[in-house]
This record gives sequence, structure tokens and C-alpha cells, in this order.
Amino acid sequence: MTTLFSVLTVVGVGMLIVGFLVDDFLDGVFDVLDVDGGGLLSVPVVGAFLGAFGIGGLLVDNVTEGAVVASFAGATVGGLVLGFVAFRLSSAFIDMPTDATLTSGDFMGQQGRVVTAIARGRGEIMLRVGGSPQKLTALADVDIDHGGDVVVIEVLSSNSVRVIPLTEILEDPSS
Repeated sequence: MTTLFSVLTVVGVGMLIVGFLVDDFLDGVFDVLDVDGGGLLSVPVVGAFLGAFGIGGLLVDNVTEGAVVASFAGATVGGLVLGFVAFRLSSAFIDMPTDATLTSGDFMGQQGRVVTAIARGRGEIMLRVGGSPQKLTALADVDIDHGGDVVVIEVLSSNSVRVIPLTEILEDPSS
């Protein structure tokens, strides 16, 4: 029995390690057997089950001095508990909401600062969009000094925008 449980422990832990290293490659291995399509038989779940089954069996086998039924019962309980934990964790990661990917359209209307003076219509600005700094080529109809605040009025490409000075927006039209 000790040999069986030792082999299952090594196989389970090996599956977990290989799953961490080449997760996408092994991801579909158990999909044919997956009963619910929700990852019940994913590599992490099966690896955790087999590893815990083997360790649980070894522990109970040593305590009960080779009682086969007790060893398999302990192995099953250990495997099911750790397999369930792995299933819940992997399900939580799969269903985790994420922020939308930024696109160049997200630059429109954003306020930025000139980092390379805009002279003769071309320079560079820094925007902070979604918490990430974005350095972009900026085109403007007027010269804007380094450190000047600007607003993006047109997105020309994924790394190029047209800007106007912030002061043009803030000016009072009645004066």
C-alpha cells in the first residue's frame, strides 16, 4: 500500500508542478472527462486530489499499521478535501472580473502634460489612462512648452493624438 500511495503522491504533485509550468498546454487534457465544463477535472484539481489522496493514504497507513480500508478512507477524505479546495480556487480565478483592455479610443478627452515641447506642430505628451502612464506623439496647431497641460481632441493612431492647450478650454468665451 505504501508504494501505491507514494506513487500517487508523486504523480499528483508532479501534475501540479507541470500544470504551473505549462498550464495552457495541459489545460485541455481532461476536458473530455469534465462533467460540468466548470473545471472539475482540470489539471490543478486532479493533481491536488491525487497528491492529497496519496499523502492521506500514507498518513493513515502509518497510523493504522496497514489497515487497507482505513487507509483508503483517509486517502479519499484527504483527496476530496484538497481537490474541492483546488476546484473552488481555480473556479474563483476563472470567474474573476477584470478591467476592460485599454484602447486608443480611451485617450479621447483625456488631460495630459507635455513632456517634449510641441514645436512646429509636433511633440510628446504623457497621459494617465486607467492608472497607466501612456507616452504619445502629440500634434497641435500651436506651440506648447514642456510641462504645459493639454487635452486630447482627436486620436490619430494607437500612439498619436491631436491636442489643444487646456487653457483654450478654460477660457471664458464672454470676455
